[in-house]
Amino acid sequence: MKAPTVATLYPRHGGFVSAQERLDPRDAFRNEWLQSRVLGTWAGMRDGDGEAENNNTQRAREINSISS
Repeated sequence: MKAPTVATLYPRHGGFVSAQERLDPRDAFRNEWLQSRVLGTWAGMRDGDGEAENNNTQRAREINSISS
C-alpha cells in the first residue's frame, strides 16, 4: 500500500505528516519505506531555509478531503 492510499484511509494523515515535519526537521527518523508508504512524495520537500513548504500540508489536506 502506498502513501496516497494510506492517506485516504486515515482522516488525520495530514496532521501526522505535518507533525512529522515539525518534530523531525532534519529527517533523522525518515527512511525510504516511511517516505513511500506513509508520508508520500509531497512530504519532506524543503525550501532553501530548511522549512517544509506550505504546499506539503496543503497536499495532505487535499488527499484527506478526498476520503471525507
